[in-house]
Parts: sequence; C-alpha cells; structure tokens
Amino acid sequence: AVVKVAHSSNQGTLQRVEPLKQTEAFKSVVEHDVLFNLFEKFFGKPCATFDYKWLRVVRSPVSSGFHMDSVYMHRGCPKLVTCWVPFVEVPYELGGLVVLRGSQRRESWQQVRDTYGELDLDRDDVGGTGWFTEDPAEVLHWGGHLETAHFMPDDVVFFGMKTLHGSSVNLTNRWRISADVRFQPTDEPIDERWMFDKDGDIPGLHSRWEKHRHDLSVFPKSMEDAKSEWGIDWKRFGDDGRPSKVARTGAA
Repeated sequence: AVVKVAHSSNQGTLQRVEPLKQTEAFKSVVEHDVLFNLFEKFFGKPCATFDYKWLRVVRSPVSSGFHMDSVYMHRGCPKLVTCWVPFVEVPYELGGLVVLRGSQRRESWQQVRDTYGELDLDRDDVGGTGWFTEDPAEVLHWGGHLETAHFMPDDVVFFGMKTLHGSSVNLTNRWRISADVRFQPTDEPIDERWMFDKDGDIPGLHSRWEKHRHDLSVFPKSMEDAKSEWGIDWKRFGDDGRPSKVARTGAA
C-alpha cells in the first residue's frame, strides 16, 4: 500500500488498496448492520451506500482544509450524508474531524451554500483541491462554531453535503486512521461516479477533475478566483487599502 500525504484533497488516502477495502474485515465495519439500521431510521426508509469508501491514514503534520462534500459527489440524491468512522481512538492532538456547526442552515452561510456548495468539480472550471479554505478565521467570518471531540473507535459522525468540515492538524508521531462512508435512501438517484461500473471500476477515480485538476489549461480558475466571482471573497479591501467593515467585523 502507498499512503498519499501530499497537500491535496486526497490527503491520507491509501492508494492501490481496493482489494483491502473489499475484504470482510473492512466491510464488517463500514457496512455494519448497525450503520444501516441507523440510517434507515434516519431516512425512514431502506438505505444504500456508495460502493467506494474513502480509507484515510493521516500522519503529522497533515490536516484537511474546510470543504463541503457536495462539490465532489452531489449528482444523485440531495439527502446524501457523509458518515465519518474512526478506526482508532482520536484524541484532539491526533487531528480529528472538525465541523462548522450551523454552516448547513445559518442565513449567514446561504450565499456560500448557493455558490461554492453548488460547485461541481468535474463539470466546472475550478482546479486545485476543492477546499473552500484552510483558514479557520475565514470560516468563522461567516458565522457558526467549530466543533470537534475526543473520538473513540465506536463513534461515528454524520452530516449533510453542505455542512462545512475539515480536520485539525495531527500533532503526534502516530497515524490517524478513519473512513468516509456515504449513505442515502435506496429509492433515490445515486451518483454513479462512486459506484462500480460494468468493468468493475470506480469512474470518479478517473474523472476529469481527478486527472487534470492541477492543469491550468483545463481548470483555469483557482478557488480564490471563484470566490471573488461569487462575491464571497473574505478579505475585501476598501479605497483606503484597509479591509472593508464586513471583513473586519465578520458576518452576523
């Protein structure tokens, strides 16, 4: 196995380990009956999960930037949820999941949800990681509270596609091991990019964005360019060269 730890939205993703993720040992965790029962109760109907699961092994000093999962996988059911599953105990210093509480519903986040949250990285022309920002101050500018916890292996955290989240930095010499699993009602459309095709491949792993996201001829815009066009760039400057009042005081 190869652990990819470069600065990218794939940080900590194990490469060339699909056979491992098809083993009973792995599936017994990420497709456990307890999870299906949980989400069937949550949706009020039978549920399904993507064939593809994201297994992450994160070392120091890596962290994930803040993002909404909608930009990667929102072509199917709008009720799709992410379920984060820690495989080890994750104390604060190991760099666990961080969620921006309120980002999915606060009025101050509406413009971000309507612009960045509607981005489709395979369809649109924004390259790079797909992260909204790596700066916690920019996140808090739009309102809400950053929340995390000391996680145990039998914990799970789940949230919708337009909940902003990332991770804190792993400050230890140990690996943080976790998986991202997606669930949705069975009777609704599913994003086929993350399901096995007729050849047994996962199309999302060979998509336009996956192959060319760092090629400026294919993806000419940076996330900062896009945020400026959307009118949600954070550090706006007035005629006097100082940050505007909204940038200084933050959103309500």
